[in-house]
Amino acid sequence: MTESHTYEPGGLTLAADADRLQAEVQADNLIDDLRARLNDENVDWKKAMFSVIAEWPLPDEDVDGEHYTYLLDGEAFDWRSLADRLIKACEDAVDPEEMEALLLGSDPPDGMTDEEFVRILGFEKHRAHLNYLYGVTVERGLLLATEESIRKRRVSRGFSPGDDHIDDAYVDLYRALIDELLTEYSKDTGWTSTSKETKFNLVDSDAFTYWLFKRRFKLAEPARLASDTRKALEQLERMRLANVKRQAALRIYRAQVAKEPAKKRKRTPKVT
Repeated sequence: MTESHTYEPGGLTLAADADRLQAEVQADNLIDDLRARLNDENVDWKKAMFSVIAEWPLPDEDVDGEHYTYLLDGEAFDWRSLADRLIKACEDAVDPEEMEALLLGSDPPDGMTDEEFVRILGFEKHRAHLNYLYGVTVERGLLLATEESIRKRRVSRGFSPGDDHIDDAYVDLYRALIDELLTEYSKDTGWTSTSKETKFNLVDSDAFTYWLFKRRFKLAEPARLASDTRKALEQLERMRLANVKRQAALRIYRAQVAKEPAKKRKRTPKVT
């Protein structure tokens, strides 16, 4: 993962409302082309998929009752959400384990250098990807690391680790309680709670996390920003390594199961 990043708002423009219909037609054509390419066993499916991601024109869309957001606030590009949508559209063209490894893997993806990743996404989308990486992924890692630090501090003082003090992490990072932050977010963005999106769902949303990141970026001292980023990256690396171990254990288990002889099923006597 990249060690540091200077926040750069803007820089990526996808289809506006006036161009929406044309962009939707282009997106459909890109998916048809991807399906055709993935039918060729000799095609590198990652490169084929990323070539579509590089040309993708829609900032968001609704597919089969599910809403996908690829571009947050015109600044932060989530290529993983788009990759997930594209592979679902291509049905069983990609091995599920390989796809899971990509979606849960590193940045840049395994097998790609930073330079290759910039080249395949294009400069603007890669910059927007970095905004998402630091504004959403790393921000969540920072929140988890802060919660863990507070939990350890409480345990060292004799309190129960199960005590719920999640607000302490928000106060530490954003200088406000969750409810206060949600009220401020609503005023800034016009968001209002609906039956489909309660405030509790919003807390975990990419849009709210990215807003928190930008808010923290404006308020924090440079030294605190650097320290928080290191803390978050260390937390994400611990999570990544834990996932690698889990995947390795799962592969060993599957291999052992595959070697075991199939057990004969006992026939259930017919009841006459």
